[in-house]
Amino acid sequence: SELTYINVSGNTDAPFEIPADLYNQLTTKEGVIAGNSNPEPEDDKYILNDKAFGEYLIHNSKLEAGDGNKLPEGIAFESDGNIILDKKIAVTVNILYLVKDNARMKELEAAGVQTANQKIASLDGIQFFTNVTEIKLTSNQLTGKLDLSMLTKLTTLEMNSNFVNELIVPPSLTRLRYAASTSDSAPDNRWLISIDLSKNPTINHIHLPNHHLTKDGFKLPGTFSELTYINVSGNTDAPFTIPAALFGQLETKDGVISE
Repeated sequence: SELTYINVSGNTDAPFEIPADLYNQLTTKEGVIAGNSNPEPEDDKYILNDKAFGEYLIHNSKLEAGDGNKLPEGIAFESDGNIILDKKIAVTVNILYLVKDNARMKELEAAGVQTANQKIASLDGIQFFTNVTEIKLTSNQLTGKLDLSMLTKLTTLEMNSNFVNELIVPPSLTRLRYAASTSDSAPDNRWLISIDLSKNPTINHIHLPNHHLTKDGFKLPGTFSELTYINVSGNTDAPFTIPAALFGQLETKDGVISE
């Protein structure tokens, strides 16, 4: 009941799974994620293990009609100390806005959101948003592996300033923005070392500066007629050599050179 600070970031098996109750009481939680030890209440409901994620969903469901970030009423709710996701409603969502920059945290705090200043560290439950086309996750604390391959309609992913070091995206993705975090509190293993975009033939925007991508780990699609923006500057093996045809069509070409 007294534990409020854990920092085990950068360890071999980080992030470590800990009980959800402990996770939610921590004020500092580096290198840990919340476990989901509770039984599911119903087949169409799912207990979220990250309170900041759940409360953000609830907040966005209460936004005024016409707000582009508004989520359907009832998408998430509190029950017996847990936050429950309604899977049937999650399927209807197209845009998911979960940014936690300073300005947004102030807005959430003013709205009375308990976890306004707590970054999202786990997206467990995202797998049920199967019709989502756009996700914005800027300035959170997602770590380790983030697999979004099941979100087969996702076209836009913006997640600058997170700590994910393994990212898997669906073939539908056309816009990817994930600049490496420069936060002093970021773990040592916060950088991507590889990403496979070879199955994304319609991708048009790749923004991945200041990671640890290598020549063998940065894979582009064989066809690239839509691609006009690449920024992979500051990566380990930058500048990367790309086909002359691709280089010639790019409007932004940072961290790449023509073959």
